[in-house]
Amino acid sequence: MLIGAYGRFWEADKVDWSKARLLGQRGKGRNTQVVNFGAARGVYVLYDELGVYYAGLCRGENGLGGRLKDHLRDKHADRWSRFSWFAFDSPDLDGGPDEHGIHRVEQWDSIEATETTTLIKDVEALLIAAMRPWGNSANPRFQEGDEWLQVAERATEVELFSDIAHLVKP
Repeated sequence: MLIGAYGRFWEADKVDWSKARLLGQRGKGRNTQVVNFGAARGVYVLYDELGVYYAGLCRGENGLGGRLKDHLRDKHADRWSRFSWFAFDSPDLDGGPDEHGIHRVEQWDSIEATETTTLIKDVEALLIAAMRPWGNSANPRFQEGDEWLQVAERATEVELFSDIAHLVKP
């Protein structure tokens, strides 16, 4: 298997980039699980208002969180607002959460052992999930990886029309 977990179309301004944590949630109520995918290795896609802006690979020790944080300070800064990520690692749900109830990721060494058919199917699912091409009606299905929903660490700042109404010319 190639993809251990993924998150689609997360909002960059809901991440506390000082920690470079990518918090994902699965389940509801008492069955809710939260995992920090910031240290995971994988691929990511950055989106602007028009669609796919940039795609990259993260295989270093800083993980996806660190790599995405880099893009807030490099030539890609201010050019993307959403991102999708696809981890080559999986949540370590057996290891137990930390004192805040957050699980870590466990690094896999199984990419080399993945059979070609499985690898090709996961790559196809990754492309469909990342780009959502209008010609594809199928939902992406990874062999093992589950989708995780974003957990916001920061509230987004919203401007109300009443706050800027005085700037609008009648």
